[in-house]
Amino acid sequence: MKRFLGILGGLVATVALAATTATAAPAPQVHKVTLTFLDPIVVGSQTLAAGKYKLECSMVDGQEVMVFKSDKGVEITRIPCTPKDLASKVTLSQYSAGRIDGKLVLHSVRIHGEQIEHVLNLNPAS
Repeated sequence: MKRFLGILGGLVATVALAATTATAAPAPQVHKVTLTFLDPIVVGSQTLAAGKYKLECSMVDGQEVMVFKSDKGVEITRIPCTPKDLASKVTLSQYSAGRIDGKLVLHSVRIHGEQIEHVLNLNPAS
């Protein structure tokens, strides 16, 4: 009888665990990279000093957003971004920037192992 109750209890626990696992929502996907900017760089309306920054791209209220943090993890700014499919996986994390009115402006970020480019929405209102 004890054996029967032990087996029955094990089956109930297994079914309960399976039901809990099946209904759990998938964890939100966060893309992370640490980049070093050698010169001051404009990100949205902020100018970041030269240095090391942690970047995270994730979904916030249905919009992909690139979050910029100091190397100590303190959020500095965030800007909407749009994923752009690439032909192959990124082999080296990198960023693309250009000069506008003499200032270096960040345009996009590619993260090692992904097959997308995170294009920053520099003019979200337009």
